[in-house]
Amino acid sequence: MALDSMPLTLCWLERFDDARGLLDRRLAAARASGSPALYPFPLIVEAEIAFATGAWDASQLAALRAAELADQTGQRVHVSRALFLAARVDALRGDEDVCRSRVDEAMRRAGATIVSARLTAAETLGRLCFARGDLEGALVHFEPLVSELAHQGCGDPQHTGPLGEMAEALVRLGRRDAASTATGRLEEVAAATQRAWALGAADRCVALLAESTDDMIEHFKRALGWHSRSQNIFETARTQLCFGEQLRRRKRRADAREHLRAALLTFEQLGATVWTKRARSELGLTAERVASRRESRPAALTTQERQVAGLVVGGGTNREVAGQLFISEKTVEYHLGSVYRKLGVRSRTQLAGLLGNDRRSN
Repeated sequence: MALDSMPLTLCWLERFDDARGLLDRRLAAARASGSPALYPFPLIVEAEIAFATGAWDASQLAALRAAELADQTGQRVHVSRALFLAARVDALRGDEDVCRSRVDEAMRRAGATIVSARLTAAETLGRLCFARGDLEGALVHFEPLVSELAHQGCGDPQHTGPLGEMAEALVRLGRRDAASTATGRLEEVAAATQRAWALGAADRCVALLAESTDDMIEHFKRALGWHSRSQNIFETARTQLCFGEQLRRRKRRADAREHLRAALLTFEQLGATVWTKRARSELGLTAERVASRRESRPAALTTQERQVAGLVVGGGTNREVAGQLFISEKTVEYHLGSVYRKLGVRSRTQLAGLLGNDRRSN
């Protein structure tokens, strides 16, 4: 188990290339064994790495495949864990019905005795509420969660709950003292662990609390500097959105547009509909007319077309994509051709440029 957990540990440490290399060997060993029971945990790790590096479709695909294989091989805990990973993407995209359905199923599979499942459910549902703008609802989940994790002595960003979301929600609700406390806790955790994404999130929260424009700008820039050391494009986009919002409110519209445009492109890439709407609305308030990228597309992609496109853009060959999706190479070719026609592109390079993601995703 220690060896199997190493790729996940490397992911948490933001050593993604090392994590992928080791995970590839774990998956190769599972394929060589021919035993489906060896697949779920490596696929769960694959989902974690893909999520952390902004490949949300690939993450959800790996998580759902892990849940399916874990179910077939009687690995109840892995079924629950994988469903929670899939629900996390739904939560951040604001897909309420499917998110709550997956959380309910994950809880049912975990059973009442698994405390971590209850905590994960609270975090997932809190993030769903936060993404959809229900800040009070988010705090209903976040506040007891963060309190319990602190009581248990958790001091790692991966296990301290969404302090960044909680602090931001408190700021937006005018509860500045409570927001300052949450931000201070996040700063402590980030400083102790030196995780780039956590340090960025901490500076973002400090910026939101800043009284002066100079202090606000300084901390947002520091946050973006930390984000540049990580591959977590969602956290980067969240900071760009907050930075743009604050600049716009302080009458610096031209400066705000730069950050809001960047945030909008990332949210569109991630399929984060609720965040896309928020960024587009905020950009519109700077007196810039924003057209939806989807308006220019001849037709929407199906789920499998999006999956094929995401994996191809991530660097996968047709054979590798076929293996990941458990379909034939000819089916991959068919779907890829359909993607090209719908999006009006003729090559993988053009597809990568349109989707804005030329990084390896698996």
